[in-house]
Amino acid sequence: MKVILDDKISKVYCDKELINIFKLLLRINSENPGKYEEDLSIKIHNILENEGIKSELVYVAEGRPNLYCFLKGKTDGKTVILNGHLDTVPAGSKWKYDPYGAYED
Repeated sequence: MKVILDDKISKVYCDKELINIFKLLLRINSENPGKYEEDLSIKIHNILENEGIKSELVYVAEGRPNLYCFLKGKTDGKTVILNGHLDTVPAGSKWKYDPYGAYED
């Protein structure tokens, strides 16, 4: 299935565009505890919606939304659920570069 997904993505985005999206998301501080996790969820929600992919933000607490995304398959059959999280542990201070700067070396 990975190959099929990669083929679909590569038809829509070039590598540079994918890197730019990744860097855009990386620049959003999503440390927990913190106040920016919601910003990351909203940004991903907006990207999905702009691409015509149905998504929904469901708040479980103030500033803590769950992001649901719905993709219709080409055939009827079993459903796959992917689960992850967007918050990160605090970055700390021992970085050569800003951990949210998306610096490429």
